[in-house]
Amino acid sequence: MLFVLEQSLDLYQTYQQKIQTCDERIDGQLRSMEPKIDPVSEPIPEPRRGKDWRGHQSGFDLRGQLYRITAWTLRESMASKYRTRKP
Repeated sequence: MLFVLEQSLDLYQTYQQKIQTCDERIDGQLRSMEPKIDPVSEPIPEPRRGKDWRGHQSGFDLRGQLYRITAWTLRESMASKYRTRKP
């Protein structure tokens, strides 16, 4: 049983390291993209958080970076999708 626990812990730590490396690469790519909005002059709206919102666990601000390069939030994107939907 102890062997299984050790193997599970090793795999967990390996996956966490790979996720962190992936997050760093994504963050670097997003930072290299040209911004469409200045988040200082037009700050990102506060997120709506439901009952089971768990938050983002990466080491960088994904929501802020996506807002900076697209000038959209997910909420605005979904709202426009439903406004243009025809019955």
